Amino acid sequence: MCEYPLAVVTDLDASAISSVDYSYDGVPEAARSLWGLGIPVVAATSKTLWELAIWWRRLGFHGPCGGVLGVVELGGALVGSEDLLPQRDWVDPSTGLAVVELAPRLEGLRNLLERIIPAACRDRVTIIRGAPEEEVSEALGLRGEEASAASRRLWDEAIWSSDRACLEAIALRALRAGLNVVEGARVLHVTGAPGKRGALEALERLAPWLLGARWVAIGDSPADRDMLEWSWAAVVIPHPPGRVAVRPRRGDYVVAPEPAPGGWVWAASTIELIYSTPSSRGVGVLGRLTRRPPS
Repeated sequence: MCEYPLAVVTDLDASAISSVDYSYDGVPEAARSLWGLGIPVVAATSKTLWELAIWWRRLGFHGPCGGVLGVVELGGALVGSEDLLPQRDWVDPSTGLAVVELAPRLEGLRNLLERIIPAACRDRVTIIRGAPEEEVSEALGLRGEEASAASRRLWDEAIWSSDRACLEAIALRALRAGLNVVEGARVLHVTGAPGKRGALEALERLAPWLLGARWVAIGDSPADRDMLEWSWAAVVIPHPPGRVAVRPRRGDYVVAPEPAPGGWVWAASTIELIYSTPSSRGVGVLGRLTRRPPS
């Protein structure tokens, strides 16, 4: 079985993919360079498994053993190539990806989720799950196959609104109901999922060949905080025009010099440069560039 001293775990939206126009210039080439050094990439995203299948191909990622491996819907499930997740719950026939469920399905939370939306806000919010293409397009800027994939949510309810007060009211009600609430790059997430850190810990239990790996986490938003704090090294991607949306509770994280996709390319290139230097290989991959983040 494949073994790796170093692995990258990355968010997608606003980390590797532009939050402005969904561009990803340079990311496939940077990911290919990482794989050339034997550094696999694992995705940790709020996207659905069907969205992950689309973006995995576009971004040119290589997971452990060259396969697909990711956390979807903020820890709702692990998904990946069948040989990487032998203890799977089911296999999606359309993508061929194996699935390990880590959270209750949204169907089981339906009544609870309906109660957290104030009556005055019901006409002001878009529930992405099951929404028609035009509503998904308005909320997320997606069309066609991408809009359909985004609406097929199973474990994490994504809620969009231009009314900030409604989102704050929904978040407060969800927390009181015992649900997890996370603000993503574009939407509010309400879920019973364990978060990205919880999912990655579950992944390590299911894939012991990753236990020896040191993880470099790349993220941009509060949804990534637990992952950035759990990892061995952390890179925060700023939002346009350079605003830092999440500051992990650690003093050694690195802020990329620009938003996605350039910030992700910079992070991957930095890891590649230092890891490929014989004098530093295997020790402090980001050590030479680690600095206290700007205040």
